[in-house]
Amino acid sequence: MKKILLILIFSLFLNTYVNSAPKSYYDGKGELSLSKDVLNYFIQYIKKSLEGQKGDKPVTFWVTEDGNNAYWWTTDGNSCERTWDNEIYIVSRQGIATFGVADMCRGKQHIEKFGQECESFFGMECKIFAKQRIVTWRNEINPGKGKKSKLNSKWSNEQILSKLNEMGFKFKETIIKKTTSSQTSENDELLEQIKTLKELYDAGALTKEEFEKAKKTLLN
Repeated sequence: MKKILLILIFSLFLNTYVNSAPKSYYDGKGELSLSKDVLNYFIQYIKKSLEGQKGDKPVTFWVTEDGNNAYWWTTDGNSCERTWDNEIYIVSRQGIATFGVADMCRGKQHIEKFGQECESFFGMECKIFAKQRIVTWRNEINPGKGKKSKLNSKWSNEQILSKLNEMGFKFKETIIKKTTSSQTSENDELLEQIKTLKELYDAGALTKEEFEKAKKTLLN
């Protein structure tokens, strides 16, 4: 009888734990190509310069599965320091404030709520691309954790884009077109990369100095 009772208690505990744990359904993985807008938003998210949320620290960054749209949650950072007064809150792209426990500041609480908020905004499925400044979207190159996946807010826009590329992420404007000549394909890729840099420069994601330096690197 005791054995049966212990099994029932253990099963109840396990079920409660599973239901309360963040679902892995929202973890991004696999190949991903990012649009110019997503890249621009992500750079601002990393460098704490999102319009209307200036100075906010990054919490979670989401993208739609097609890589065309971005959604994020940020915090002023101060509330994450005050874990004793229940004033911890984060704010969404839409300016929606959500209150909760300290783990929210590390992107560990209300993951399902965050995902549903993004899906409601865009009308399609969203996945987690980054928690704070760690790119958690896993692919064949990026492990989604540790130093290999971490970005620095002090990096230049060019360094952030370069790091994303090193992690195995593609930029939609630089996808290689299918051709019969490998040389033509390489030229097309170079032109597309320069075009993407120009668009990022026009959008304000790159300074003139960063644009010229990146273009010179490509041409050389």
